[in-house]
Amino acid sequence: MSVCWVGIGANIGEPRAAFELAWRLLAEHPRIKLLNRSGLYSTSPVGQHSGGTFTNGVFSLQTDLLPLALLDFLQGIESEIGRTRTVRWGPRPIDLDMLYVDQQIVNEPRLTLPHPAAWYRKFVVEPLVEIDAELQHPVLHESVGQLRERLSHRPLTVANLGPLPDGTTSTEFRQHFSDVHVFDGTKEPSVPAVYVRLHTDGMIDATRNGVPVADLTQTPGEPIQRLTDFLVSVLDTPKRIENW
Repeated sequence: MSVCWVGIGANIGEPRAAFELAWRLLAEHPRIKLLNRSGLYSTSPVGQHSGGTFTNGVFSLQTDLLPLALLDFLQGIESEIGRTRTVRWGPRPIDLDMLYVDQQIVNEPRLTLPHPAAWYRKFVVEPLVEIDAELQHPVLHESVGQLRERLSHRPLTVANLGPLPDGTTSTEFRQHFSDVHVFDGTKEPSVPAVYVRLHTDGMIDATRNGVPVADLTQTPGEPIQRLTDFLVSVLDTPKRIENW
């Protein structure tokens, strides 16, 4: 049996009703045992076409389903509740993202575990801390609680290990993000930092000596939009709105 942590979100329709329906459908599966769920959080939308404010949370479950089989079941629930995938990162009545399955590392065309954005999206990290602050990231070897501490430092130090995209200067970029200190160069900054490495062709490295580096290569938009969306998700302060 494996333990899986799942992110849940919505920003159209009635999120609470959609979440309760998803929870009931999961509970009816004979090979799934629901374990724990966070409260619900109000969070900022990420992406040019994502729509309005989201409601987010996380929950855990135990199952003997293989990860891809569980993914199929979760996507079936999304479809039953009315999600369509016509616009990437568009508004949605429900979103179910597999975040972690035990300490498994999976790299399949349809599934990457742990979820590549799970370590830096505050709308994932905050509710995860609520239910399991000691959960370890199997690649970064830090707990969810430690990752939150890294993301909570202000000003946020972004150790940029390559040129900012589209010829943007550090000064210009800081004008848009006053809570960000862009650390240019190859030396380690003296405070906890998040890392990006941008290339002129728009590619971004995913690893740097085991230190968290944002892999934005699969996110939509031009490089500057990818970096902006990354920082929005890091700098957001999710507001806990109710129990679930």
